[in-house]
Amino acid sequence: MTRTHLLAVAALATLLAGLAVLPGCYVQEAYTFSIVPGRLPDGFVGRSYYAAIELTYSYQPVSTEFRLVNGTLPPGLALAPNGTIAGYPTFAGTYDFIVQAYVCWGDPYYGGSPVDCQTADQPFSITVYP
Repeated sequence: MTRTHLLAVAALATLLAGLAVLPGCYVQEAYTFSIVPGRLPDGFVGRSYYAAIELTYSYQPVSTEFRLVNGTLPPGLALAPNGTIAGYPTFAGTYDFIVQAYVCWGDPYYGGSPVDCQTADQPFSITVYP
């Protein structure tokens, strides 16, 4: 490649990079996330229980909400929208359920209003011992 070609490529790259910040224009980024942990701790009847479901992500989301979409939590436990499961289990047994993460990312050039929302489901199981 000649010096002229290199300069033309550099000028084109600079021009394209500048388009990303023009009003009304932005480059769609690859937003990805995963739910962690893969396994929740077991519990005991009548004892305090606490676990946190969290995310790992490629870019900081503007909002995240966790929902129970299938199955049941052990009686006495509740899932909060922030991903915490807490309470005092009242019955022994193994409880299988699916938690869904609803995650939205914002447009950094226009005040962070959601522009891309995604969901992912993760199966979990909690065993409660007597």
